[in-house]
Amino acid sequence: ENKIILPYGKLDMERFSVGKRALEILGVPHEVFIENVIVDNPDSRALLSNLGFLNNIPSEINFDFDFKSENEVLKAVNKLSKFKISDKVGEFIGARMGRPEKAKLRKLIGSPNTLFVVGDEGGRLRSVNEAVNNFGYVTGDFPFNYCEKCNKETIYNVCESCLQKTIKKYYCKLCSKEINSEKCSIHGIGERFKSGKIDIKYYFESAREKLKLLKNDIPELIKGVRGTSSENHDLENLAKGILRAKYNLCVNKDGTIRYDMTEIPISHFKPKEVEVSIEKLKELGYTHDCYSNELTSEDQILELKPHDIFLPCNSLSGDEKADEVFINICNFMDDLLENFYHLPRFFNIKKTNLFHFHLQ
Repeated sequence: ENKIILPYGKLDMERFSVGKRALEILGVPHEVFIENVIVDNPDSRALLSNLGFLNNIPSEINFDFDFKSENEVLKAVNKLSKFKISDKVGEFIGARMGRPEKAKLRKLIGSPNTLFVVGDEGGRLRSVNEAVNNFGYVTGDFPFNYCEKCNKETIYNVCESCLQKTIKKYYCKLCSKEINSEKCSIHGIGERFKSGKIDIKYYFESAREKLKLLKNDIPELIKGVRGTSSENHDLENLAKGILRAKYNLCVNKDGTIRYDMTEIPISHFKPKEVEVSIEKLKELGYTHDCYSNELTSEDQILELKPHDIFLPCNSLSGDEKADEVFINICNFMDDLLENFYHLPRFFNIKKTNLFHFHLQ
């Protein structure tokens, strides 16, 4: 008694699939049997009471109502219901709070500094230094280009010598030769790369000179990748990898530097827990505690403002200190702008004891 039984045999599944899905979305408990879907009491009474059936459930339910006449579901249900049903929540405002651990640099396997191929010549550590000093060349798949001004071949899209944009070269692997267009006229295929050997010592010295670094300034270990997996086997300029290694930064698979910040809902904190002075907190807008008392003690409880986050900046975190990572990223970007792109420096950070950052 007081059950809702819906036909759900093989012939009825398609016809009642929308109704079955509606029960799932509404969160109505129901059981699926061989031929039927059954909503048992009291769930059946709770469902039907919202649709105007407050007392006994009839053997067959028919609605003399045009549901398509209403644009909003809640209005349609309220016209059927004997009592008013309010919206659960009118509007949602989302806010994210951070936690003071599990925040660190995202690293690929091997923690490479650059997306530059070192092949087997890089050894176990995939070391650019080892490939340069012990071999002077690397083998792998490279996208070759041609510089008209310098009349030479290069692996970069912009010539490392004259800084002019290079012309892409295409190859047919079946013909085993260079072709004049993107597709081979015989086989109808073409690739931007080919297997070969490059003079890594030349590219390394070119990058070092571009960055205006002395040989003694080169990091002892610059880690590259064994090979690239992108469609055209594109690689980045080695100068970027040298700078990342200089500032102890790693590269992600898309050429970016990423810092993961895992979040949980922390809503309140004490100044002594986050190791920030009361004066600095007042500068950031934390002038009163959660009880509206003026902030004077490091034991007062403060409400974390929306979109403020905590990052680990002490030696107890177990990973790189967040402030040092961000300072290194800023210095890396400034060196890259000044020496690689010949643009003015942007961040110009000189302090090493920064307590907060404004992320843009």
